[in-house]
Amino acid sequence: MGASDFHNSVEVSDRLPTAADAFQEMQDNAAWECGHGGYTGTIAEKPGFVKFEMVKGASVYDLRDALEQVDCYASDEDHTAAKAKLESLLANGKHDMPAIRELYADKWSPAICVRNNGEWHFFGYASS
Repeated sequence: MGASDFHNSVEVSDRLPTAADAFQEMQDNAAWECGHGGYTGTIAEKPGFVKFEMVKGASVYDLRDALEQVDCYASDEDHTAAKAKLESLLANGKHDMPAIRELYADKWSPAICVRNNGEWHFFGYASS
């Protein structure tokens, strides 16, 4: 089987104040919409999430782009630049980078969670 990338987001609210509340709601919705049989390529396949802090003013879309780019470049110079960009978006930079890279690339691992601009974001790859 393969893997599909997903990105779900929901506004932080009184009803969904925590990442755990938001994750459960999005996971339930994905299972309802795509079925409970597994291999949907959605957040429904994820066993949980790991929360990361982003640098103030950073964009979650820049973070996703940086995660894609960090393993795609052939030259050492481009790879170094992609890693530096990824580190600059994370509040704990060098400490968090290995963990977030591993989670993003593994379809069986927990989803990545960040809070950005008043929304919870969950993304990564899921089995499909």
